[in-house]
Amino acid sequence: MRKQYHFRPSGRGYDAWDVDRLVELSKDLAPQPANIDSLREIDENFWFAGKNDRPTCLAIVAHMRLIEAADMIFRLSCRRMAA
Repeated sequence: MRKQYHFRPSGRGYDAWDVDRLVELSKDLAPQPANIDSLREIDENFWFAGKNDRPTCLAIVAHMRLIEAADMIFRLSCRRMAA
C-alpha cells in the first residue's frame, strides 16, 4: 500500500492520521458493521479539495487506478440505512 495520510479540518487546524499506523493498531480488531451515513467525508469534496485540485477526467482515472491497486484486505464495507 502506498504511504497515505488522512487529514480532517478541526478547530486546531488539521487532524492527521497515518494510515499505516492505523492499519497496524487495528490489525487485531474484529470487523464492525458501519452505517455509510455515519462517515462525514462520504458526501464531501474529499479527493479534489486542494487549491489546485480539479476533478478532470485524467485526475479521476488516476484515482481509479489507485482504487484498482488497493489491497482488498483493507476494504471498507458499508451500507446505507433506510431513511
